[in-house]
Amino acid sequence: MAGSDDIAASLDEVQYHYRNGPCLAAMRTREAITIPDLATDNRWGPYRRNALAHGARSVLSIPLWIGPGEAGALNLYSPTSEVFGADQQRRAEGFAAEASRALRLAGQLADQIELSSNLQAALVTRSVIDQALGVIMAQNRCTAGEAFDILRTGSSHRNIKLRDLAREIVTRVGGEPPKPTPPFRT
Repeated sequence: MAGSDDIAASLDEVQYHYRNGPCLAAMRTREAITIPDLATDNRWGPYRRNALAHGARSVLSIPLWIGPGEAGALNLYSPTSEVFGADQQRRAEGFAAEASRALRLAGQLADQIELSSNLQAALVTRSVIDQALGVIMAQNRCTAGEAFDILRTGSSHRNIKLRDLAREIVTRVGGEPPKPTPPFRT
């Protein structure tokens, strides 16, 4: 949630508190909600009283579509009644469409960053496991497949993660914890 000022943020918080208001209705229905005059509009119960107490008279809530299961709304408030006409709504809808695209892109970017981080962590973990396999192969004069079976069996019998056992092996042989270098930097 973000607000242009404390009053707008408070008006949004009131809706979340009561779980009722034009913002939440716009998010639920995916349709714009216009309140020309809060003084004469009885749809929103406790929200209406609080909004009037904060000085709001007109409200325009435009839904944002961010992605599946994700929704938001652009809320505009005015201390004057009858402010949001068809022209203002069209302009707000255009802004909301751009904001929706930006939020979807930000979400996709965050997903890609998380994926990249997870892949990098997996590669680093794989590096430590490969080092441990090399130690096991040298000590037991066995193949990589046999070394992996030994590592997996040890992990299972000790009830610890494979990567943790691999770290122990490399630390014991090398005298210090492994410091694998990731294959790429982000």
